Amino acid sequence: MEKADQELRVRTAHGADGTRTVLTFKGATVDERSGSKPEHETRVEDAEAVHAILRGLGHVEVIAFEKRCRNYDFEAHGRQMLATLVRVPEIDGTFLEVETIVDEDDVSAALDDVRAVLADLGTGPEDLTRETYTGAIAAQRG
Repeated sequence: MEKADQELRVRTAHGADGTRTVLTFKGATVDERSGSKPEHETRVEDAEAVHAILRGLGHVEVIAFEKRCRNYDFEAHGRQMLATLVRVPEIDGTFLEVETIVDEDDVSAALDDVRAVLADLGTGPEDLTRETYTGAIAAQRG
C-alpha cells in the first residue's frame, strides 16, 4: 500500500539463520533532501496470514519484487549504523543504504552523521538518489 507518502510492506527475508517475515509501516518523509522516513516494524510468524489480514482490511498489493541484500553493522560518529549493499535484479547497479535508529528529535543530527559516513566512503551528493526501488521497478515495468 502506498498512500500519502506512506507504505505498508510485508518482507520475507531468507538468510543463513533461516527465513523471517517482517511487517513494516513507513511513515511520511521527514527529510526532503534524503527522503528519510520513520519506520515501525514487527516480526510476524506467518506471512500468508498477514497477507490475508491485510487483504481483509482492504489493502491491495501494489508491487512485489526481489531484493538481494548484504548487511554490515558498524559504529560511526558515536552511532550504531547499518550499511546495506543492495541488488535488485530488475534494476541496473548496486546500491548502498546507510541508516541508523534515532528518536524524532535527533533526525537532523543523525542524517548529518550518515552523510559524513557516505562522504568518508567517497560518495558525494551527486551519487545520491531519492528514487525508491518500488518507483524504479514500476517505471521499468511500464
